[in-house]
Amino acid sequence: MKSAFRKGIGILTAAVVMLTSAMFPAMAADQAEDVTTVLMMSGKAEVGKTISLSVKVSGEGPYGGFNGSVSVDSSYLEITDIRAGNYASSNFSKGANTFLDYNCNIVSDSTIVVIDAKCLKEGSSVVSVSLEVSSLDGLVSYSTGASANVNVGAPVQLSDNCNLSALSVSPGTLSPAFSKDTLNYTATVNDSATSIAVTATAEDSKAKVSLNGVQNNLQPGENTVKITVTAENGDTKTYKIVVTRGTPTPTPMPYPLIQSNGSTYTILDKGTLSNIPSGFTWSETTYSGSAVPCLVGPDGTLLMWLLSDNGNHLYVYDLESQSVKPCYSYETSSASYMFIPFPKNFSCPQGYALSTYVKDDIEAEAYRNALDAQQPLLVYMLSSDGHEGLYYLDEGTGLVMPYKGSLDALIAEPTPEITEEPTPVPDTPTPVPTATSVPVVTAVASASTGVSHVYKSATIALAVLSAILFIVIIVLLVIRRYEKNQMLNEMFEAEEAEEAEEEQEESEEQTEEDASEDPEPEAEEADNHKDFYYQFGDEPQAPVKPEPVKKHEEPEKKDLILDFPEFPEQKEKNDDIDEEPK
Repeated sequence: MKSAFRKGIGILTAAVVMLTSAMFPAMAADQAEDVTTVLMMSGKAEVGKTISLSVKVSGEGPYGGFNGSVSVDSSYLEITDIRAGNYASSNFSKGANTFLDYNCNIVSDSTIVVIDAKCLKEGSSVVSVSLEVSSLDGLVSYSTGASANVNVGAPVQLSDNCNLSALSVSPGTLSPAFSKDTLNYTATVNDSATSIAVTATAEDSKAKVSLNGVQNNLQPGENTVKITVTAENGDTKTYKIVVTRGTPTPTPMPYPLIQSNGSTYTILDKGTLSNIPSGFTWSETTYSGSAVPCLVGPDGTLLMWLLSDNGNHLYVYDLESQSVKPCYSYETSSASYMFIPFPKNFSCPQGYALSTYVKDDIEAEAYRNALDAQQPLLVYMLSSDGHEGLYYLDEGTGLVMPYKGSLDALIAEPTPEITEEPTPVPDTPTPVPTATSVPVVTAVASASTGVSHVYKSATIALAVLSAILFIVIIVLLVIRRYEKNQMLNEMFEAEEAEEAEEEQEESEEQTEEDASEDPEPEAEEADNHKDFYYQFGDEPQAPVKPEPVKKHEEPEKKDLILDFPEFPEQKEKNDDIDEEPK
């Protein structure tokens, strides 16, 4: 019975497995037919332009993830970016031409991927996307894909014409007469007029004209109406009309227009500037032979209040070249500054390169560290008290710090000319010219004078220190020579004392030897008084005292001659003759 039960269970299990394997493929096939992919393009397919390709999936959904890739012809298109679409992305990641996401929720008709591609050359190209979408539970995946043709065309040349062909106002009259190359005009209306009608016509029909709205709300005094012309390619040009409401203050002579760096500037009256920079006062200078108002700072910096394409601003005026450059205000938490151009004879510091500091409306000259762009910039500024100088500017924090070095070291000095003959000195003093009303102060000269005094004081201190050092060296040499002579004298005295001691010892030894060789005087004298009797011829000779032998000398050797007595000749012995007795 057990075997029959087991057999029945096996047959049931096999049937369930077969039924399951048969059902799931059918379900996958049914759902696969429901998942579709659509590839859509947006943007102008022109050489140099960028288009966007959107991959959209639709079906019964929702889906839990996807992975796929995009294929393009690299000679026509270049993929620049791949990003997630408008679904609730969770773990989106991308490669050079691949993309995927998982554990997310993608409803039907969602854009899952957006591909940006740059058009490289003219022609037709095919873009294809292969995609694998997984079910919400991640158990089933569906393969799909799409492709599209992209026709890249030649770039369209857009017009850059941003000129006006006509400009007029009512009421009032433009001054000077309209010209498409003249950007600044003036007009006057009665004090009762609160608006003015401005008619502006673009020279190119594809250009757009816009006004800033001031013409509809005129205030007493001066009002600046701006007319901006935008060309088809995006270039702009701004025309300006200064509309004076009420009777303007008469001017004896109109100020000349300033032409500088390809732009035209209108000199404004000093009464229209309400806030004067600290340390500056109104004065006059000359431009093209005419007296014009200007502001003069404590360092001789000249500022002009001008009307330009960018509105009313202060500009730094170079009297020598009669050119103007914009200056920009810069505020920190503790102080206010103003960017001004570097001096003309300012040379680039070592390790820095000329650059530009750009932030908001500020565009000022600056020197940037060539090796480390994160280092602070070198900028030229006016301080809040009107003094100009070199500063460090940290772009990250906006902190401004004064430059501690010498500015003269960074300013190129002209090479002096060599004259063959010296300039004669006049006997009479040269008269001092009378100061004119135009103040000219050179900040660099003041800095140079102060630094020259510092250099002079440093030179004098160095000379005194050198003299003291020379005297100390001489004194040390003299002391050294004196100590050496003392040492030599002590050595000589020691040698002489040693020699004297040796001579004394030799003298004492000689005296002792002499005393041992001589007989005692009393004994000799006693012997001399003894009575002796001698026969004639037998008297004793006076004893001769031998000379003492000097030390280190051997006694003189004399040849000793011994006197022997003569022997009688031997005679033949005669036995017969007896020898006479002696």
